Amino acid sequence: MTRPLFISKHFKEKEFKLHFHSSYSIGLITNGEQKLHLNSDKKLIKQGEIRVINPNELHYVDKKCEWSYKNIIVPTEDILEIASQIYQKHFNDTIYFKNSINNKNIIEKFMALYKSLSSTLSYEEKYIEFIELLLQDFSIYGKAQKQNFGNIHRVLEYIEANFLDDIKLEELAQIARVSKYHIIKLFKAKLALTPHQYIMRLRVNEAIKLISKDMPLSLVAITCGFSDQSHFIKEFKAIYGFTPSQFH
Repeated sequence: MTRPLFISKHFKEKEFKLHFHSSYSIGLITNGEQKLHLNSDKKLIKQGEIRVINPNELHYVDKKCEWSYKNIIVPTEDILEIASQIYQKHFNDTIYFKNSINNKNIIEKFMALYKSLSSTLSYEEKYIEFIELLLQDFSIYGKAQKQNFGNIHRVLEYIEANFLDDIKLEELAQIARVSKYHIIKLFKAKLALTPHQYIMRLRVNEAIKLISKDMPLSLVAITCGFSDQSHFIKEFKAIYGFTPSQFH
């Protein structure tokens, strides 16, 4: 299993762009409340509650709020691996969790995991125990959301395989067999993002993986297809509300 990323942050009237993650973002609101816009729904996550952002769920946080959280970025592979061990079957499809959880037991498991980081053995045990409880009590098995994207699913698959390259709008239009105008319109209708915005978010998600491996930011920027380090930092901060150097 890959060690997840742990983040503790405070935000006040901080604007986030509409975005998604390739991994799970699981956070406990420790102060204030988070006004979350998720898949066209509005959710108010209060202090003492856990909010879960599943892979590829479009979301942003309302600027008019103040909140603090302890957050864990959990790789999708870890969830599938632990689920396979628990249920003795192979999982390929995304496993979805409830977006808002108010349960004393899971919150205690979450805090125990956070407090165990100084010991590798203890951390691994607490990590598995937390994911196991999350799977058993708060999960929904489902197909990846990509199946709902209609006739642009082939375009999404192409982008996901080539997002580090210099993809042209004309390429995407040809794959979808529509005009360049219509491919932009399709993306906005299905994802609320343009193709360029979607690619930028994929690149930022890829950058997070490299940051967790302690790769220098200048090299991360080049590797992930950004024009330079400042461009990368700008895109990252617009999505997450803080700079890549503050991510650890």
